[in-house]
Amino acid sequence: MLQLLPLISCCDKCSQQPVLSSDLADVQLQSLVTRMRERTSLYKEKLLDQDGSSAEETPPVSPVKKLPPQKEGKREEVKQEEIKDDGIKSEEEYHCDMICCEFKRPPVKRFIQKLRVPESIDIYTDRLYVLWLFFVVLAWNWSCWFIPIRWAFNYQTPETLTFWLTMDYICDFIYLLDLSVFQVRLQFIKQGDIIADKEEMRKNYVQSLRFKLDLASIIPFDLFYLVFDCNPLFRLNRLLKYLTFLEFNDRLEAIMEKAYIYRVARTTGYLLFLLHINACIYYWASKYEGINSTKWVYNGKGNRYLRCYYWAIRSLITIGGISEPVTLFEITFQGCNYFLGVFVFSSLLGQMRDIIGRATARQNNYQTSIDNTMTYMNAYSVARNVQNRVRKWYEYTWESQGLLDSSELMENMPVQMQLSIAIDQNYAIVSKVDLFKECDQQMIYDMLLRLNSVVYLPGDFVCKKGDIGKEMYIIKAGQVQVLDGADGKKVLVTLKCGSVFGEISLLAGDGGNRRTANVIASGFTDLFILNKKTLNEILVNYPDFQKILKKKAK
Repeated sequence: MLQLLPLISCCDKCSQQPVLSSDLADVQLQSLVTRMRERTSLYKEKLLDQDGSSAEETPPVSPVKKLPPQKEGKREEVKQEEIKDDGIKSEEEYHCDMICCEFKRPPVKRFIQKLRVPESIDIYTDRLYVLWLFFVVLAWNWSCWFIPIRWAFNYQTPETLTFWLTMDYICDFIYLLDLSVFQVRLQFIKQGDIIADKEEMRKNYVQSLRFKLDLASIIPFDLFYLVFDCNPLFRLNRLLKYLTFLEFNDRLEAIMEKAYIYRVARTTGYLLFLLHINACIYYWASKYEGINSTKWVYNGKGNRYLRCYYWAIRSLITIGGISEPVTLFEITFQGCNYFLGVFVFSSLLGQMRDIIGRATARQNNYQTSIDNTMTYMNAYSVARNVQNRVRKWYEYTWESQGLLDSSELMENMPVQMQLSIAIDQNYAIVSKVDLFKECDQQMIYDMLLRLNSVVYLPGDFVCKKGDIGKEMYIIKAGQVQVLDGADGKKVLVTLKCGSVFGEISLLAGDGGNRRTANVIASGFTDLFILNKKTLNEILVNYPDFQKILKKKAK
């Protein structure tokens, strides 16, 4: 009991320390301190009394059984397990002394493992590989843009040589990583099989043209800096890694939703790069002829790169307004420049037109379809309210789906891909229908491939009372109202997304069954339609479920 005195005194001291908190917390802490003081004083009285009020003897302490000594091997194993557990705990938990709580946090080892390069890389689905290609393309573009400008304008001076060499060797390091780490891990297809074996992937890369170009691109010709002058043209072999740029374009366009934006930016980059090269060559020609030696060459005034780039724009795009060449060299240079300018500019202009045309192809097809339809209705004097409803259907279908008929796209795909898309888009809706909950999953898959999607406008009759029912409807989006009564306008029930109607007529005998009420679309409604002939073709392969469906219909 006397051993509790230090603890009590410690608690007493802790209770006397000031506490900074909010008003509500301050009231609660004061009540807690008061109770702790009362309890402390009570324990002090009991300890000082030394059990004088009781004549009973203190019960003897029960003997503690000694554990058998462990072997040295087992002791080491236990220690290793404790160290291992402590390591795991230190990685996964973070202790807060302020409020005595432990917060979970992801272990560092898992994060590091995610950053490790996998044994094999799927070039079609791995986004991290696309990110790595981006860095390689940046290194390649560094060489494309800065080698010519450093050579022509002599920006690589002894004062800036350290900066240029640092950036060059960073790019070389990226090249080496790509060649030795990433390219040897790329999966490839051989006779229809995906090859992910480490040795086969390495062998496939070594035998490819890409390996030869990559190897040639890292030959250190810039070692000639030690013998000759630091000429950036010694690094021209770095441009041989152009296949990585082409692959990056394909991979990036495959994952972008609007790839035409990147295509437009890339084509614009081509034009800017050609103007950049032309400006560098023009400045070199001016130095060859002599700065300000004739009216045609650069006169040495202003920013030399911007002045030469402006000249390249006017010359390569054939705007005109530049000084006439004087010497034979200038005439030859300008003639070749005009010829290449017309050829290159027309090619880039045609490419830009094709990119924009492909990007707006669906919009143009939609506009052509609606224009032809309106022309037809005007030619046959169709009522104006009907024309408005037709136009409204076109606009809603285009805004909701982005195309008028998706079946044309699906027809060109294999059946398995069609099924995968149908499952992703519609399985969640169809599987919740009570009528099909006990059906075989494969039967639902067959139905998904046969469902037809139809859009109804507000107020359209989906089916009328007295009609012979030949279809079943599943509401994909929107809602419908079931009407009855003397005037046929009384709303019996409103059916929403996932509801089914018309299934009784579909599962009835060969004579069919007449509709018992009117069903109209209360808004823009997208319905799945399954007709009786299609359902019978499906149920031939599932006779057991045919009986279940008929029971549910009854």
